[in-house]
Amino acid sequence: LKQTTKRSTLATEIEKGQLYETMISARTATRSLTTIWSHRLSSTAQRRFSAGGFRDRIGKLRNNGTPEIVFGVALLGLLAVDRFLQSQQRNGRDRVLEIMEQEIRADEERGREEAKNEAEEIAKRPVLFRCKVRVSPEMFDGTKCLTGVSVGDVVDVVEEGVGPGNAYNLCCVRGKEGKDFTAGWFPISCLEKLSS
Repeated sequence: LKQTTKRSTLATEIEKGQLYETMISARTATRSLTTIWSHRLSSTAQRRFSAGGFRDRIGKLRNNGTPEIVFGVALLGLLAVDRFLQSQQRNGRDRVLEIMEQEIRADEERGREEAKNEAEEIAKRPVLFRCKVRVSPEMFDGTKCLTGVSVGDVVDVVEEGVGPGNAYNLCCVRGKEGKDFTAGWFPISCLEKLSS
C-alpha cells in the first residue's frame, strides 16, 4: 500500500510537471556543461598531443631561433667547463714543478754545504806523505775524483786505501798561496810516492 501511494504521489507530481521540469532542466544543464567541457578538453588535448599540433610548435621554435640559442648556450657552457678544467690542470702542474724545483735547490744547497764541510775537514787533516802524478788517467771525472791535475804535479795524501777495492788515495792539492784547495780520490797505481 505504501508503494502505491508513493507511486501515485510521484505520478501526480509528474502530471503536474513540477518534478519533471526540475529533473529535465538539471539533466539538460549537466549535459550542456559536460558537452562544453569535453569539447574544450578534447580540442586542447588534440592540440597538445596531435602530430599536427606538435609539428606546429616545433615549427614555431625553429622559426624563432630557439634551437640555435640552446645549441650556442650549451657550446659556450662546454667551452667554459673545458677552460676551467685546463686552468686547474695547469695550476696543479705549476705547483708540482715549483715544489720539485724547491726540493732540487734544497738538495743542491745541502750537497754544497756537505762538500764544503768535507773539504774543510780534509784540509785540517795531517798530510801522511806526498806523491807525484805518474799517469793522468783517462775518463776519470767522478764526483769524488781529484780532477785538474796533470803528469808531474805533486799531491798531498791525507788518507790511504779509500774507495772501491781500496784502490784510491784521498789526495789534496793546495794553490801557490794556500788559498785554493782541491781534494778527491786518485788511483794509487797512477801515483809515485816521494821520499821525504
